[in-house]
Amino acid sequence: MSDSKEQPSLVDQLAEDAAPEEYPAGVPELLPFLQIRPRSRRAEFKRRYAEVIDFQKKVSAKYKAVTGKAPLSEKMRMAADLDDLYERIDQTLEIAAADPKAYRKWSDEVDDENLLKTFNVYSVRSQPGEASSSAS
Repeated sequence: MSDSKEQPSLVDQLAEDAAPEEYPAGVPELLPFLQIRPRSRRAEFKRRYAEVIDFQKKVSAKYKAVTGKAPLSEKMRMAADLDDLYERIDQTLEIAAADPKAYRKWSDEVDDENLLKTFNVYSVRSQPGEASSSAS
């Protein structure tokens, strides 16, 4: 048996780091998805949310073996895919924003880590029967 541990992939490290219980400071109010109106907007939110989940799984599987020792070209491809994931998350959360202008202002300033944390907290808090997901 080998004593060396396998390093977790960079994607796994990001996911582990982004599993908080509270919103980061300054997150604008986000409506639970069942409160998004009109229904057509709620349907768009659900479609985008499903795309985020599918894309996140795809990125995670694609880069499962990428560690800190991977070639720069592979790290750059992964970084580009992560940027695409963050953009999808951003577009999805914007639909849930109680105040889209306040959300856009926050989103233009927020870093990737806090955007991902916000999405993960929102995902937990917006389930049916949960309390409102407003922050601040």
